[in-house]
Amino acid sequence: MTMRYSGQNNLFYDKFHKESSIQAKVISKDNFTYRNAIKLFGENIKKTSGLKILDFGCGVGTLSLYFAACNNNVIGVDVSKRAISLARRSAKRMGIDSFTEFEVLSEWKHLLYKNKFDVAVSIEVIEHVSDDAEVLSILFSCIRHGGKLILSTPSVNAPLYKLGLVEEFDKRVGHLRRYSINELVKKMKSAGFKVEEVRRTEGVVRNSLFLFPLLGKFVRFIKGPISGIVTFIDNITIPLFGESNLYVVATKI
Repeated sequence: MTMRYSGQNNLFYDKFHKESSIQAKVISKDNFTYRNAIKLFGENIKKTSGLKILDFGCGVGTLSLYFAACNNNVIGVDVSKRAISLARRSAKRMGIDSFTEFEVLSEWKHLLYKNKFDVAVSIEVIEHVSDDAEVLSILFSCIRHGGKLILSTPSVNAPLYKLGLVEEFDKRVGHLRRYSINELVKKMKSAGFKVEEVRRTEGVVRNSLFLFPLLGKFVRFIKGPISGIVTFIDNITIPLFGESNLYVVATKI
């Protein structure tokens, strides 16, 4: 297995995480950045504790730590050694390191097939790899029969993408492609998954906050009730202008 990410080497992602730091506490379910993933998880996974979860492309482990704090056993893997180091230190600082294991993908990939997970999450990952079919095949092999995959990725239908305003952002974060719903569903089915749901998320308001550095400075202030208000307004824009992200829930049958 020779998975290749954009940037041709993992130093690209170490550099990407150079400003990241250790987390002091677990995020809430209303966290503005991760609320879509958490909501989808809660709506589609009947049992939300005591699960064995794989966070594939976990970054600094923010979502992994949330799931671990809910009494799940979580393994997070990522290509960035710096990100994995920060995730381990965050778990220890929070006192939930007994529920987590964080590993660099290149050092752990041979063990992936020996584990069977109840749930795998892969948030904003497949658009970064040269062979997305390989990633889906790996995830299919890691999940037990009847287990779930929750995956997200950028949409070609994004309003700012159609206006030609995301090229610099895509290059900066290492995006190789974006997906249509039909293309994504076809790839999931080809990997053996049964697609249960495709959800169009992230309107132009939310997408602008994450795309443009100046606007991005305000994300840290979107907390509590404000997170819900901004999300409500943003969701109104989706049927009007289109979604920027796609979430898929699939089952290994």
